[in-house]
Amino acid sequence: MTVYGIDFSGARDAARRTWITRLDDGAVTWVKREAELGEPLTQFLAGAGCVVGIDAPLSLPAELMDGGWERWARGFTSRFPNADAFRADCQMRSANEKKREVEREAKVPFASWNLRLYRQTWRVMSELVSPLLRQGRVVVAPQQPEPGVTTLIEVCPASTLQRLGLRVPYKGPGPELRARAKNWRVRSRRLRLSSMIPAATRSIA
Repeated sequence: MTVYGIDFSGARDAARRTWITRLDDGAVTWVKREAELGEPLTQFLAGAGCVVGIDAPLSLPAELMDGGWERWARGFTSRFPNADAFRADCQMRSANEKKREVEREAKVPFASWNLRLYRQTWRVMSELVSPLLRQGRVVVAPQQPEPGVTTLIEVCPASTLQRLGLRVPYKGPGPELRARAKNWRVRSRRLRLSSMIPAATRSIA
C-alpha cells in the first residue's frame, strides 16, 4: 500500500517548507520539498491515486461553515481571497476561539483558525482542497464517504506521538535537534499508517 504524508506549511515561502513523504508498505521511500516536486502540488495530489495524509486543518467547527462542509469547502477560494479575510469571518461568527470536537479529543493546542494556524488552514483549503474538489479530482474523508482515486485525510502526527508517549523536542538549531527532527518525521509518517488512518479509509488505499 502506498500512502503520502504532507507536512504542510502556510508560510510565504511555503514551497520550501512543505515536505512530502512517500511510504510503500510502511517504509519511507522518498522525502521531498514541495519545491522539488517538479509540478504544482495540486497536480501531484490529483495524480497520487492513494490516501494522502495532510498535517493541516481541513475543516472548522460546524457552526462556522455555512451550508455544511462540502458547500463551505467548494466555495472557499472564491469566498476568502486571503488568509486575513478567512480569519475575520471566523471571528465574526464566534466570540471565542472554539475548537472542533476532534481537536478537543486529540488535545491539540490550537483551534484551526488560531492566530498561529489560520494561514496554514487558509492555504490548504484555498490552494489545494477547494480547487481539487471543484474539479472532482479528490475526495476528503470522512466528510465524503465515497472512495476516490485520491483520498485526502487530515492527520496530526504530533498529537499521535504525544498520545503514544513518543514525542520529543524537535525544533531549534544544532545537530542533535536536527537529528531528532529527522527521526520524528520518519516515525510520524509510519505511525500514520497504523494510528491515524481509520480501517475504513485504509480499505480505500
